[in-house]
Amino acid sequence: MNGGELDNIISRYLDGAILPEDKILLEERMLSDPEFKLYVESLEKERLIERYVTGVLSQKDKMEFESRMNLDPALTSEVADFKAAYELLKKDRRMRLVQRFRQIREDLEDS
Repeated sequence: MNGGELDNIISRYLDGAILPEDKILLEERMLSDPEFKLYVESLEKERLIERYVTGVLSQKDKMEFESRMNLDPALTSEVADFKAAYELLKKDRRMRLVQRFRQIREDLEDS
């Protein structure tokens, strides 16, 4: 199994959409390889933070996540860092769109 296939299986595992035989293989590997288990858990946490920041968690999941943050200052800090990066990316994207529209308008005015 190459890295891309493994990432795909992990993604399906985290989404709850994994085939039973793949789930068994993945969970066996997590039991036998603590480093791999930490990797999967870190991906799961990153996805949860991303879903929280982007507002796609259900109300129940959002409340559970906020309770976790209240008990874990390190998690709260990670969320703050992700929010800051996310806002910068949104701002950069908006600026590039504005520049693109200005260029289109200038090109239309020149024609």
